[in-house]
Amino acid sequence: MPEQPKLKIGLITDGGVAANYVSDLGNWIATQPHLEFTAEIIQNSWLLSRGKVLKKLYFLVRHRGAVKTLRSFYFRLASLIDKFLTFTISKESVKFLNRRSPLSAATRVDVYPQISRSGFVYTYSERDIEKIRSLNCDVLIRCGSGILSGAILNCTKFGVLSFHHGDNQKYRGGPPGFWEVFRKEDQTGFIIQQLTEVLDGGNVLFRGFVETKPLFTWNKSNVIRYSNIAMYKILSDLAKNNCLPKISPQETLGELFRVPKIRESAKYLFATFVLLLKKVTQRVFNSRPIWSVVVFRAKWNEIGNDLGVHIPNPSGCFIADPFVVNSEFGDFIFVEEFSFVEKKAHIAAYKVGLERIERVGVALEENFHLSFPFIFKCNDTYFLCPETIAKREVRLYRCTDFPLKWELATTLLRDTYAVDPMIFFRDEKWWLLVNEDPLGAGDTSSFLNVYYSDDLLKSNWSACESNPVIFDASRARNGGLYEFENRLVRFGQVQGFDLYGKALRAFEITDISTVGYEEREIAMPNVNVGVDFYGTHHLSTSGAITAVDIFS
Repeated sequence: MPEQPKLKIGLITDGGVAANYVSDLGNWIATQPHLEFTAEIIQNSWLLSRGKVLKKLYFLVRHRGAVKTLRSFYFRLASLIDKFLTFTISKESVKFLNRRSPLSAATRVDVYPQISRSGFVYTYSERDIEKIRSLNCDVLIRCGSGILSGAILNCTKFGVLSFHHGDNQKYRGGPPGFWEVFRKEDQTGFIIQQLTEVLDGGNVLFRGFVETKPLFTWNKSNVIRYSNIAMYKILSDLAKNNCLPKISPQETLGELFRVPKIRESAKYLFATFVLLLKKVTQRVFNSRPIWSVVVFRAKWNEIGNDLGVHIPNPSGCFIADPFVVNSEFGDFIFVEEFSFVEKKAHIAAYKVGLERIERVGVALEENFHLSFPFIFKCNDTYFLCPETIAKREVRLYRCTDFPLKWELATTLLRDTYAVDPMIFFRDEKWWLLVNEDPLGAGDTSSFLNVYYSDDLLKSNWSACESNPVIFDASRARNGGLYEFENRLVRFGQVQGFDLYGKALRAFEITDISTVGYEEREIAMPNVNVGVDFYGTHHLSTSGAITAVDIFS
């Protein structure tokens, strides 16, 4: 059988050393057996080069006007302040945006784009187009400046792919990641598109969403960094299938955003200082909201009808991630019990009686943080698959004396930043739904991956070909699983603006296989707990008893 030809890729850049996400992309391409980093196509122009500050200033004032130029400079000042604030919280985010690295393409080619009077639209001469065609690239990726137009869009088999770090159905233009923070959006979107002559209206090949970080620089770094994962997936599938993904439907194009006005930049800085002051005050006076658990004697879809019963938090702890188990020993609820002193959690068990809910004791404790005690039964044995991201593993424990004695049975996945694992058996296979952070950079809420195995106790389960099967912080993170009448309902978390676990959504799993995953949303009831609360991120039910956690 002949060897599969490599997909030849060209990156269009502004030359010099590349932004970190571009060098990450180039380095990743170079490591893939079916991809080839064929060429770096370097755009040369005095407008893109270092220096010539006065000439650039004259160009901006002449073609964009003094007011827009002043707005740009004021926003740069606001960005510097924001960058300093971000550095105190997430140093790696600032370092990621600041780092520059050389690219290692097989060939480097210089081109000289013709730049429009506005400074935004770039076209190429016929000579440069022929130069690019002679590289025999299969696809180009825009990683530099300019809105590309003209023959460059059609000079390779698969055209030009481009990132847009914003959901173009809501936020077109830029700056990337700013307006979502300004408007306190729960998620920040991005698309990868095949460019056309329609501004921000190319063929959308992938649409993803990450949680919105509370600072602009932090949010910008996060959405740029994680959008690379989608490009990796598109290029891998393109090399394998020799075709681009199905074009996503585009209902409408959103509002076109530009650099913030001076009053908008000032308003953003004021809101940011207020937010940070609030956080500092809560920390100093120990007045931050905490998690707790509420129990209903009702089906999961009826918890809006009756008032739930609160389980008191133990002294010095909060409890969350409840899992209800209807066992031969009675009804139990297993929870994450987080100690404020130790700064980590263990798994505790509570027994649900007719009159009250009683703490039984610690079910599992390690020298690292544990949470999300997902429990299921196989061949009359209870198994526990908790979150063990602190060990960079997905572990499976076996019960030796219910409910308080457990032993390590096997390790399902290693060397992974994975949280909230859920396991079930269907179609002669064991399935694992888990939220993984592919970069280990702190986002465990945007990706849902599927793994499978014929043997529950096997190590290193196989990955679904479509991973990540969901790339969306409004539903990807697991918040519970319920199986009834051969139906499976997955509860997914909605991440809020500066709030982990804003709400829950319910999805029925309609298809799961070694190559794909599908689910459809179903109605999710309101949670009736008798008090105001900020969020909820977990639901578990045995049918007659349902437990949720709330942030209040």
